[in-house]
Amino acid sequence: MSWYQNTAHFTTSGFQNACRKKMLLPVTITNLDSPEDEEKLLKALINLPGIDDVKVNLAEKQLFITFDPQLLRTETIAYTLSNLGYHYVQRS
Repeated sequence: MSWYQNTAHFTTSGFQNACRKKMLLPVTITNLDSPEDEEKLLKALINLPGIDDVKVNLAEKQLFITFDPQLLRTETIAYTLSNLGYHYVQRS
């Protein structure tokens, strides 16, 4: 079991999709330094199948990723972040 499964929180999205679970994954990116980094991350993550929302807190170097765990694994998110050259820590 990875740390992602320990830190992700399940939510439901609205009445129409009440049976469809979502996960909220908070991630700290140690080298998230500029608006360009923010834009690069948003473009890459929002295009992954299963991603519903990505919020960025540039000042705190944090991402808050909402996704459907039936369509996307946390390991795929981690791989995408690493592949883009970003370093993340286990706890946000």
